[in-house]
Amino acid sequence: MAPRLTDYAMEAGGRILQETSDTGRAERRDNLYAPREDGAERSSLPGWSRKTSLFLEAQLHPASLLPGAALAAAAGIGFAALRMLRPRSSSPRQSNVRQRSR
Repeated sequence: MAPRLTDYAMEAGGRILQETSDTGRAERRDNLYAPREDGAERSSLPGWSRKTSLFLEAQLHPASLLPGAALAAAAGIGFAALRMLRPRSSSPRQSNVRQRSR
């Protein structure tokens, strides 16, 4: 919806949110090309992480989407109603454009 706004947000906070000064346990740090020696499947870094994705949760429990869908529909209807009720007035910029084209 707003790619440049997302870019600004990622530039401002993305690196801070993805990096840590805690490197975790050395034996569990690098497992790109080989399994970890202790057989662990999860990270040793502190903090919380999701065990499943939000998309999977939505697939498994579709009824949980109803409140969000209702809120989104209400917001869309409200936005459309505001646009319809707002008086249409010509701004000075539009009238200048019309005069130049004559």
